Amino acid sequence: MLKLIKTIDEEWHIASDWRRGYKVQDGVDLTSATAVCKFRDELDNVLAVADCHIQDNTIIVEVLGHNHANVPRFAKRGRYDVFIIMGDQQYKVVMGRLTIIQDISMH
Repeated sequence: MLKLIKTIDEEWHIASDWRRGYKVQDGVDLTSATAVCKFRDELDNVLAVADCHIQDNTIIVEVLGHNHANVPRFAKRGRYDVFIIMGDQQYKVVMGRLTIIQDISMH
């Protein structure tokens, strides 16, 4: 079914909105699916849980900056992953490293 995990490294500017769309391979029925995305630091602590929804064959992932301005200042690197949940099955579709930019004054 879902056989390919995309690896995409990203930058996350703290206190800025972060939105991405990830297209899933054609031919996959996502009618009753949901999606989940979490940002974690290098110690596996959850830094953010994204709002996710699926439109056609694209997973829309959004983290609003005003909700996560309190990410610890020591967090400079991390990782994220996006899963599709279909019934009792979970499929990882996207994963990557995060470079966490703490300098809010640049925005």
